[in-house]
Amino acid sequence: MKNYPRTTWSRIQTVILQSGQKKGVYYQISNGHANGYVWRGYLTSGKNPTASYVQNSDVNVLYSSIAKKDWNKVNSAENYTYAKPNLTGISSYASFAKKPTTAQINKVVAFIKATNKAEGITGTGTLTASYKGWQNFRIVMRPVASTKSLTMIPFVEYMDNHYDDIGTGYDVSGNEWYSAGSFQAFYDAATAKSSKSYDSTTQPGPTGDIIYTPVSYVLPSYSLMRRYPYNRADKIYTLKKGSLSVVQNGLNLAYIKTTNILKFPNRFQYRSGIAYGLTDPTRTTLTVDTKKATHYRYIDTNMPISFTDFTYVNGKWQQNFYAGLLSDQTPIKIYFRRGIGGQSKNILPPYPVSQGSATADSNTLKILYSPESLWHQY
Repeated sequence: MKNYPRTTWSRIQTVILQSGQKKGVYYQISNGHANGYVWRGYLTSGKNPTASYVQNSDVNVLYSSIAKKDWNKVNSAENYTYAKPNLTGISSYASFAKKPTTAQINKVVAFIKATNKAEGITGTGTLTASYKGWQNFRIVMRPVASTKSLTMIPFVEYMDNHYDDIGTGYDVSGNEWYSAGSFQAFYDAATAKSSKSYDSTTQPGPTGDIIYTPVSYVLPSYSLMRRYPYNRADKIYTLKKGSLSVVQNGLNLAYIKTTNILKFPNRFQYRSGIAYGLTDPTRTTLTVDTKKATHYRYIDTNMPISFTDFTYVNGKWQQNFYAGLLSDQTPIKIYFRRGIGGQSKNILPPYPVSQGSATADSNTLKILYSPESLWHQY
């Protein structure tokens, strides 16, 4: 931040990072050119034009698992004002700016309670020193876009008791609401055609699924884009219609373009003379059919949106180049390295992957599936 004096930074999202038993609240912030994470304790509050919406309101809360008498004991940690580039080049969110019906609310409430029961989570409705999952939750209308046009959209929030260690032994705790995703995402998950759960500690494996996209969406119809640097999912919900799926990571639900969820039921995919897979050839012997492919692209499950290209030479797979999408940069670039230990450089993608662009998903796959000849220029 010191490199951008007198610059306005906007909060993109709030995340909780944990190390051992300690966890802290961090903000992902952006100034339109650069973004990153900063611990909340390093920042001081400024004048917030939407502060009245951050506090609890009888009008805005549609459902709460805690008694109304306790509402003023819990603060909100979220700012739902989405700024550029999240609001450019994508479909309108205005069509979702309406209160859900009682039947829809009941459907989502039943879905969350059933999820809690399946996970053995109890204590809903009580204020305690710690919480699990969606133990306490609420449905609330929140403004997005700008302070001049406060479009209200329903969201689901969960309660947590944050714990900050500022390095001096002084800890701060308190009950706060955090976003779990849009109400629409929860409703679509509750009415999904099917769902599949994953063990995030072991998946994706060599025959698993992987999410290969730098973005997700808060609403369907590709509305309200946000960065999505994960490649694993706790659960994927297949919807009854449309080109999107709902993905759960931790306590958050979001939309992902279904075609960017890559599946490897038989270990490898073959496309235009290139094999694709989740197996590292430097650690495991490959069983790729070299009559179908003389190139192999290893998609690293520990490095989101990246792959290493290998060439089959004299009976061995030799590393050709590495390409990893730097989705935290604006504009997005690729970290490129030729061979093992070769000189690395940041390059613009051969196909633009712009935040806020409707082509972000498809161009990410174009990069992955691009022919080897395209990379000769680098």
